[in-house]
Amino acid sequence: ICMNRNIFISIVAIIVLCSACDSDNVYDEIKPNVYYEVKSGFQPYSDDTVKVIIDTLSFSYKGKTITAPYSCVNGSINILNDYAANIFESLKNKKDVAILVDKVNYITFFDNYDEMYSNIYKKSSWIVTRSTVNKEYIKNFELRVWRDSKGRKNGGPYLGWFSNGTQGEKSPEPLYVNQPFLNSHSMDNAISSCQMWVEKATNNSFVTVGLSDGQYPHATVTFYENANYSGRSLSLTEMSINYEYSEVDYFSSLGFNDLTSSIKVVYDNNL
Repeated sequence: ICMNRNIFISIVAIIVLCSACDSDNVYDEIKPNVYYEVKSGFQPYSDDTVKVIIDTLSFSYKGKTITAPYSCVNGSINILNDYAANIFESLKNKKDVAILVDKVNYITFFDNYDEMYSNIYKKSSWIVTRSTVNKEYIKNFELRVWRDSKGRKNGGPYLGWFSNGTQGEKSPEPLYVNQPFLNSHSMDNAISSCQMWVEKATNNSFVTVGLSDGQYPHATVTFYENANYSGRSLSLTEMSINYEYSEVDYFSSLGFNDLTSSIKVVYDNNL
């Protein structure tokens, strides 16, 4: 009888553990897709025309900013100053580095994601309040990633998420995409370029001066080196009611080509 009782307890324990594992999978892999449709496919290849851009790039670390000229060939940045180029390479390869692309041609490096969050987002949230006169917010959001470094322009396999509007008169829920989901679509350690769209709406409520709870004018997309949203990270912050479309090929230049194992999209007031 004791033996049977022990066997029964063991079976129950295994079931509980399996249920816990399933719960984790539900949170990371299924729950986000309640609010987002997923689509994947193959975009036909187009003309592989070489495009060269000459411009100026600014990047900062620990309060010090360096500005240098660079050339860009099909999205790959080549800094044309040896001193600046060496520092740039050193920073982007730091362990757990958090890279913030705040606006076009401006990049900030932090020692880790937590430091980036506390220095950028928390300080901004002190300034921005609900009393703002802004009445526009992000109604829907779409993110598409490509396996090829020039896939966005020239075609190839892609994977995308777009909010389906089921949240009502609010911004979409945050999107969490963990390693198992990317792996199931052959996109783990394979993302090399991305594209983003924003659909905005207006809060027509006469009750609130600005935006209502759950309405946000800004979005941040973060690509993480490891599963479970850890390791080095690349955050793109340009998407907002003022910047509704973005084409990003920073992955190769910032050391993130074929590196992403998890993705997070969050919405906030940091306009």
